Amino acid sequence: MTKIFSFALCLLLFCADASYAADSVVSPGYIDTLQKKAEFGDTISQFNLGVLYHNGQGVPQDNKKAAEWLRKAADKGDADAELNLFVLYANGQGVPQSNEDAAKWCQLAAEAGNVNAQLILSTLYKKGQGVPKNDRLATGWFVRAAQNSGNAHPLAGPLKSNEVQRSRSLFIMLSLVIGFATLFLVFNFMKGKNNEEF
Repeated sequence: MTKIFSFALCLLLFCADASYAADSVVSPGYIDTLQKKAEFGDTISQFNLGVLYHNGQGVPQDNKKAAEWLRKAADKGDADAELNLFVLYANGQGVPQSNEDAAKWCQLAAEAGNVNAQLILSTLYKKGQGVPKNDRLATGWFVRAAQNSGNAHPLAGPLKSNEVQRSRSLFIMLSLVIGFATLFLVFNFMKGKNNEEF
């Protein structure tokens, strides 16, 4: 179940950017500009460069460089970068595998209001993966995600010009994560009912 969970998270969190990359050609000029902006400290460019390195789009695929660029964006509070670092640490991609570090990055993204991170953190607390098992916190994070999902539509409010594609993809990803979380909760509910004696 843990391997399936990790695979699903990796697929969900990177599918949006991979689908964008498959539909477009990233020119060397764009990579050069992105690199310069990222080196200058532009958080969005750091995030995007990290995703490009993870996907191997326009640059050689390199999870270590992906983690380095995502870390720079995450250190500035980019919740999407924090959530992507969760995936890299959970799967040991470009960084040593660590459930504790993965949970730390997920927690930061969840606290920043990232609904996907809140749903995942709920599952981590339910399973005790990287954090102590705690049903109260699992329920609390799930409820918080449900409360925030009404305001989480990525097309609500102004967007930065280079986030339009990312926002459309996040909406798709959010729908997939909510579906996955619902199935997980139903499965665990039914599993618990089967273990109860009547």
